[in-house]
Amino acid sequence: MTSDPFPEYVQAIGYVKDGELLGFLMIMHLKEDDTLEIAAVSVRPELRGQGIGKPLISRAAEIIFEQGKTPS
Repeated sequence: MTSDPFPEYVQAIGYVKDGELLGFLMIMHLKEDDTLEIAAVSVRPELRGQGIGKPLISRAAEIIFEQGKTPS
């Protein structure tokens, strides 16, 4: 048994700078097909609008394509 109840269904990606988590998102496998959903994109409120979400989403798409899946 793992401490993560959904190891094959959820992946998390964080944006870390100088050891500090500035934002994160989740990649979730919700359907019985090759689609992975980019969800729960979150950036610290005081840092919103500074371009942190864009590289998070770009990296998530890269990871999804590397797995041979389609991002949603």
